[in-house]
Amino acid sequence: ILLDQRGCGRSTPSNCLVNNNTTALVSDLDALRRHLGIQQWLMLGGSWGVALTLAYAQQHPADVLGIVLRGVCLMRPSEIQWMYGVGAAALKPLAWERFIGLLEPYERANPVLGYYKRLLSREAAVRQEAAKSWMAWECAVGFSRSPDMLVWEGQQWAAQQAPAAAGQQHELLPPPPAPSTAAALAVAAGIDGCWQLQRGPVVPAAVMAGLSSGSCSNSSNSSSINSNSSSYCIWRGLNHRGCDSSAAQALLECHYSLHGAFLLEYPLLDHINRVRHIPCIAVQGQMDFVCPPITAVELSKAWPEMELRLVPNAGHSMYDPAIMHEVVCATDRMRELEAEQQWQRKSAPVAVAAIAARARRVQRLK
Repeated sequence: ILLDQRGCGRSTPSNCLVNNNTTALVSDLDALRRHLGIQQWLMLGGSWGVALTLAYAQQHPADVLGIVLRGVCLMRPSEIQWMYGVGAAALKPLAWERFIGLLEPYERANPVLGYYKRLLSREAAVRQEAAKSWMAWECAVGFSRSPDMLVWEGQQWAAQQAPAAAGQQHELLPPPPAPSTAAALAVAAGIDGCWQLQRGPVVPAAVMAGLSSGSCSNSSNSSSINSNSSSYCIWRGLNHRGCDSSAAQALLECHYSLHGAFLLEYPLLDHINRVRHIPCIAVQGQMDFVCPPITAVELSKAWPEMELRLVPNAGHSMYDPAIMHEVVCATDRMRELEAEQQWQRKSAPVAVAAIAARARRVQRLK
């Protein structure tokens, strides 16, 4: 069962951020389960889907048969800071320079907020440029598999074919599909010029001030975005009713990142005991730059019953052959678990009837 979450894909209204939060998404999932008449289901989530899967399972543990996770993400502030602060930027410095190059110097201390303003712009060209740049950064960190070597030639960077070591042969795999490339390049339609502001959830001061304490800005005059402008932008986003644009992925990723996935008052690790009885297999690439393995290891420490599989030489993409193999194997094992539990449910009434019949025979003998 595959679904498009609120505001994206074929869900309508597209790009709508009103009541678009993790609590609402959990309610949507359970409404779908009940609509389809499913008593229990196996949940599979990757990246942000890990956080959403765990949020659902913690709220509805009796409805979850088992869990498969890929690229563990808990949407903690430290993880968001890694992706949009000084973490991944240290690994992909050229792509990071392009990413923050779209922003004014005073906005670079909090690029998530800077991009949020642009993705909500009334100007289609501004929204298009921001969406394209946002997705390009994500692809550079999580999906880039270029075999080229980058060489500084004195005035510019050039890509050259990297020479293989003696006796070493590289198998060039086809590049995985870029996530929603068409969506990233689509031009957002006009935003309704009139909206009614309503009070949304409190945004923590850490988010308002900027995720990166180690500033990526060289500006000493303006180290942060004007607080009034920031507040207005955030409230505007919470009341954004969407448009007919297909560039929803960048906006939704930015929206949930800015608000810590609306989990800042309900950290998933703090409530992991609610799901420790549920069978779970987590697949994590050891070279995942989007969701570094430290998050998976910390989840494993809090949930020792979970089977954690750290895959060597594998990154974030679900299309990585090693990751795909592990996820398929995990789902096959969970399917066997489901078949076993179904057999136990069917055989239980038979066993009870046999015991009752035996008791009646013993009573007659007496």
